[in-house]
Amino acid sequence: MTQRQLCDRLVIQHNTHNYDYLGIVSSDECFGALNSPDFYSSASWNNWRGRHCGHWRSTGNGVVGSPERDDALWEYAHLSYGVYYRQNVDFFQRPPCCQDGWNESGGTEVVVWGWDPKEAVDHFGWQGAHVGWPFRSTLAGADCIVWLTGEEAFLECIKTVGSTRRRTSAGLWGFGQWIVQTSNTQFCPSGKADLRPGLHLAPNNLPFDSGVAIP
Repeated sequence: MTQRQLCDRLVIQHNTHNYDYLGIVSSDECFGALNSPDFYSSASWNNWRGRHCGHWRSTGNGVVGSPERDDALWEYAHLSYGVYYRQNVDFFQRPPCCQDGWNESGGTEVVVWGWDPKEAVDHFGWQGAHVGWPFRSTLAGADCIVWLTGEEAFLECIKTVGSTRRRTSAGLWGFGQWIVQTSNTQFCPSGKADLRPGLHLAPNNLPFDSGVAIP
């Protein structure tokens, strides 16, 4: 599959399933990112931080599947090894083996990379390890990343619509939509406990869910 073919497939998925939720993205924007991605700093990652509450649906065989809950907490980015910007992502509804993910960028690299622990036996990283090419979609007015793993590809975007922060993902075989909550007084409506004491710390050392709003 060529870069253009990949972008065409991802953008078709996005514009078919996520257009009404977040806006239109073009294949040219995706293709441009693969050849000249935007640099990502800690501020760039913090644009995605918050409690992501939503669902993923598969589209295998051309049939839209039932929604699968996929909540996560994307933390504040921090400096790692003095040169990299690292953002921890906590998948609190997954089993203990598969809760600790992260995103990273910086140094001399023009791409971003990370880990999304899908399952206990992760095909030697072919599902969890991912590399991304960030870009700004002027059509959607959203910040987006084209993510590639050894087995899948995703077009993920985030923007504010009215007073609501929204994130979408369009993969080769599915799509997802999330509300991103940035106040620590809010919880995903699943009702499942999502805190591990002492894990989520804001820059001012307040526990993420202390009840004090994070600016």
